[in-house]
Amino acid sequence: MQTVSRSTSGRTGIIIVVTVVLVLGGWIATDVLEARHIERQGVNGVARILSYEGTGIAVNDGPRMRFQLEIQPEGGGEPFRVEITRTVTTMDAPRLQPGTSRKVRYLPKEPNALTFTD
Repeated sequence: MQTVSRSTSGRTGIIIVVTVVLVLGGWIATDVLEARHIERQGVNGVARILSYEGTGIAVNDGPRMRFQLEIQPEGGGEPFRVEITRTVTTMDAPRLQPGTSRKVRYLPKEPNALTFTD
């Protein structure tokens, strides 16, 4: 009975680890594909960070944060607001404070899909 129990718990542990790896791998792959699409199809602008809040999730010790941004399209046009969620590294944190501005590239038909370019 104990051997069966250990075998079952070992399988359960393996299934959990594989599931987590697949989910995180899919998440990362999706981010890479989206960034390439934005690079090819996007337009430039400047984002001013209005506010941020934690989501309670961390990836590789970097917190996932939800940001409120105001985007000023390059070449004019009305500024607009978007909300994005990003994993923040220790190196990026000072550049993502409210009031700071960052260069971005975004999809005009889906402005929440954006990448920081500076």
